[in-house]
Amino acid sequence: MVIAPAQSSAVILAGGKGSRLGPMTAGIPKPMLPVEGRPFIDWIILLLYGQGLRHIIVSAGHQAQVIAGHVGSIAREGLVVECVTEASPLGTGGAFRYVTAATDRKPAAWLVLNGDSMIVTPLAPLWACLAEPGVSGALLGVQTPDRARYGALESNDQGDLLAFGEKQGGGRGLVNAGVYLLCPSLVASLPDAENFSLEYDAFPHWLTQGERLKVHACSAPFLDIGTPESLARAGTFVARHRQTILNP
Repeated sequence: MVIAPAQSSAVILAGGKGSRLGPMTAGIPKPMLPVEGRPFIDWIILLLYGQGLRHIIVSAGHQAQVIAGHVGSIAREGLVVECVTEASPLGTGGAFRYVTAATDRKPAAWLVLNGDSMIVTPLAPLWACLAEPGVSGALLGVQTPDRARYGALESNDQGDLLAFGEKQGGGRGLVNAGVYLLCPSLVASLPDAENFSLEYDAFPHWLTQGERLKVHACSAPFLDIGTPESLARAGTFVARHRQTILNP
């Protein structure tokens, strides 16, 4: 079955404390840090809108009121942005499940992504992966010149996910971009835990259950704002790719 982005809902995971940024996040959640004149999360939402997503849920936790008071102000034709707040930290997997239970929406697929990173690339290949027989989920892998900070992806020659690898030494490699497209059936089979990780709990669980998950590998501009050094580069990154973000 062919699913379109407009039939899907996006979940931006924005509940973390941003502890690696120290005092920079003392009074503001990490996704709300200003980049090129507006909160970083705005650029993620505008990128998703430009690629056909019209329903976006922000999963907030740390200083959630700051995020909740802002995201509804992003006005675009047909765009609906909601904010769901977790009462306590639930991990990426627990937060995602909490969101799916808190909304009345029943999308054809869920696009899940991190609120502190951005990859400037077409996301349509993820939906194309779901059109393949037996595929219930797809994730984005990005080639990076320095994989030291990221979890590596292991896949076979057909692009089927085999495992999430641990963080490795430096050097070029395919790493997890933190962007996942998931069929609703995967939500029903999430691990039976309150606080858990999508990467290190849910995906291994799905693999042991025999789910077929695809990796779409790409070489594309990728940024995360998790450290002071990478945050310092964010303004230049967004300025360089602004037109592509707004008009993919």
